[in-house]
Amino acid sequence: MSRPLISVTMDGKRVDTELKNAAKVMQTNADEWFQTFCVLLFNEMSTGGRYSKGTPVDTGYARANWSAGIGGASTATVTAAEQTTVSARAQQDLLRARVGDIVEFRNNAHYIGYLEYGTSRMAPRGFIRAAIAAAPQLAQRAVRVVSARMTQRQAGA
Repeated sequence: MSRPLISVTMDGKRVDTELKNAAKVMQTNADEWFQTFCVLLFNEMSTGGRYSKGTPVDTGYARANWSAGIGGASTATVTAAEQTTVSARAQQDLLRARVGDIVEFRNNAHYIGYLEYGTSRMAPRGFIRAAIAAAPQLAQRAVRVVSARMTQRQAGA
């Protein structure tokens, strides 16, 4: 029996026109915008937010097994007790991303596909698809977050 695997790969080179325009507005902050966007999307899929309920939690194993990385994400599985450390590490990795990098989000729980798409006995949750569908809104939110940081930095200078 093959294991249902979900791996989401984002190609920073293929940012749509609206996002490219936003990056031009913040020319010196394009990398910061991309990092913020990646962290927002990661959080939306893993713990949930405005657009997705996040990974369902029973034992915490599926939520703990999210990873992210530049050029590829970890394929190791972890326990629910390690979730905080793994999530923090993934977010730190995302904060090194640059526009043009390939960023991968991965969940290594063997049953993640069943949670997302459902089975004959379980309704689909659709939390990953909801997060991905919200990418344009998350990108706009990243622009607002970075713009606010820029304003704070200018006020402090």
